[in-house]
Amino acid sequence: DCREAKMLSGADRAFHAEKITVGTHALLDGGFSCGHVHFLGATVGGGLRFRASSIRKLDLRYARISGHFEWVDMDKPKESLIDLRNATVDSIKDDVQSWPGQGKLMLDGLRFERFSDSVTDVKSRLRWLQLDATEPVQAYRQLSRVYQSNGHTEDATKMLFALEKLVRSRETSIPRRLWNSL
Repeated sequence: DCREAKMLSGADRAFHAEKITVGTHALLDGGFSCGHVHFLGATVGGGLRFRASSIRKLDLRYARISGHFEWVDMDKPKESLIDLRNATVDSIKDDVQSWPGQGKLMLDGLRFERFSDSVTDVKSRLRWLQLDATEPVQAYRQLSRVYQSNGHTEDATKMLFALEKLVRSRETSIPRRLWNSL
């Protein structure tokens, strides 16, 4: 429990918890403030909560979160970089106001089952996916699976159409671009 903690460091990592195993929940909220938080390869038996906190960089690559990953009511979220590549979480609880700025969200390889108390409409989630400048194809497929497994078949299909549009937009040959425009 790191509620209200202020981590100050001139080093690259102010909160270093790589490969840590947490038996229950990890709470870094209520005014928690830290430049860099690293949970690379961590295992959390419950949820990982960041609420009303200030974090410049969060590294959750290869982390396993058995509960929900919560990122809400964040302070200066547009300045935050969130790296969720190859992480596995049960659910995501976030709010649009806490989303990071363009190019500051990394989603490739992220696996999750559902959203919890979050915006779920396709238009909003497409904006969320587009925050990852690399436009990872896997993230579109993952989101389609989430919609499908939660009974939102139409939204799953819309997500796959958006993926197809993305893939086609990457086509560079003139004959392909002409064909795709038909």
